[in-house]
This record gives sequence, C-alpha cells and structure tokens, in this order.
Amino acid sequence: MGNVRIAVVGGGIAGATAAYHLSEVHPDAEVLLLEAERVLAHHTTGRSAAIFVENLATPPNRIMLRAGRDFLWDPPEGLADHPILTHRTVMHVATEAQVGALEETYAAGQAVTTPSEWLTPEEAAVHFPPIRSELLAAAVLEPECADIDVGGLHQAYIRGMRRNGGTIATSRRVDAARPDGDGWRLDTTDGEVGADVLVNAAGSWGDLVAASAGVEPVGLQPNRRTAFMVNGPGVDATGWAFTIDAESRWYTKDDGPQMLCSLVEETPFEPCDVKPDEADVALAIERINEATT
Repeated sequence: MGNVRIAVVGGGIAGATAAYHLSEVHPDAEVLLLEAERVLAHHTTGRSAAIFVENLATPPNRIMLRAGRDFLWDPPEGLADHPILTHRTVMHVATEAQVGALEETYAAGQAVTTPSEWLTPEEAAVHFPPIRSELLAAAVLEPECADIDVGGLHQAYIRGMRRNGGTIATSRRVDAARPDGDGWRLDTTDGEVGADVLVNAAGSWGDLVAASAGVEPVGLQPNRRTAFMVNGPGVDATGWAFTIDAESRWYTKDDGPQMLCSLVEETPFEPCDVKPDEADVALAIERINEATT
C-alpha cells in the first residue's frame, strides 16, 4: 500500500489501536489519526476502569480477548515503559436468587485459558473479606485476570504508530466526508484532508461520522456507566478480588487506599461529554453497603 494515505477518525483506544496496527501491516502507507478534541482519549478511554477478563460477555468478545492476550502481557519492544497488565482475580458473588446467573457464568468460564472456580461463601470471604458471606449462596472466581493500565495501553499504540511514521492531528473534528473517485475528501475544522482509506473509530460518535460520510449507520448506541471512588476500609486491601454481583448490579475493587465502585448500569445517552448521575452513585453505594460489612 505504498503512497496510500489512511485517515483514522477518533483518537480514543479504538482509533489508536487501528492506527497502530494499520501502520504495522502497511508500513509504506501514511497513517493519519484525526481527533476532534485538543487531547487524545478525552472521553471514554480517559475514564475507563478496564479489567482483562476472558470469561466476559459474548463468544466474539472472548475470541478477541484471547487473541490480544499475548500483546497485553508482553507488548512489542519499546512500546510500554511499564507493564500494561497487573494480575488480579475477579469474583462473581450470588445470593440464593442469583444462583442461576452464577451457574451460567461458571459454565462459560470452563472454556477459557484458566477455567473459573466454584466457591463456597466461606471461600469467597477469603478473596474479598468485606463480603457478607451469610448473604451468599456461592461465588465464582476467575483466577487469571488483570487490571489494564488504559493510559499505558493507549500510549503504547500511539508510540508504536508514531514510530512507524504515523501522524496525529488534534482539534480536527471531521464534519463531513465525501468520495472523490479515488478516495475521500474530509471537511475538518482545520481545512480539507484527503485520504485513500477512511477508518471510522469515533466511538460514541461513530454513527454520526458514518452519516456525515453518506454511509448507513450501523445503530451504535452509546451507554453511560458511572464509576466513582470512596475511602477504603482502612486496612491493606492488596490482593482482594475485583468483586461483582452475579447479575451485574454493582462492582467494587481496591485502588490504592480507596475503593472504585460502580452500579454497572448501561444508560443510553446521546454522544456528549457525559457526566455522572448522582442518583446512580447513591444506588451503587446502597447496593454495595447491603452486600458488604
């Protein structure tokens, strides 16, 4: 693909990933990353509390997680100054009414690299001491998971893309794109940009970018999820499991001297600089308080 310009729209984790891998696969191409904001990763990527869990969501997600495992644990030389992944266990906890959901999670977890483990309430309390074990029916442990340094991962992709000759243009929102016979002409807030290949990695704005290019949107629905920090329990929480309700009604994990908490909600919203809903924060606190001491 010599003398080809590839324009990637969106400077979050999706755009950075695409730009890096395109620059690897097509070293002779010119890769240009376009970001609407003044800085990269301003929205979801910059606020992500990501964790690597193979036993997660749909089968396609599990396939992608397995495919990316080696890169995350051992990134190519020179891309990361510090480890991108840090080992952590993940534990799903269930009341008697949630055992059915827990059994589904356990069954799906038998097909991953390190199979899930079924725990008694007493065993669950070893992995997360604040849990009210008397309220539990059982738990499932994912023994080989990891916290993801999202900023470090994003920067690894950006560093790799730049090392391969890629360039970045911030404050360059794409307002419209049109085919010109050989490729695309992009109308941006800082003038026109030409590209042979256009990659839409605009995240929550993906359908809007597609529509501006005359491409039928695929129906992306942005969802808000609230996460927040609270003071920790006052004891060393190192090694505690990331603990999540079996029906994904709340989760919590230690983050230094504090605890990161979430309602795990998925509230539809229009693309914007999203803010937390105080009612969601209050409900998450209520649910976590009910489940822990």
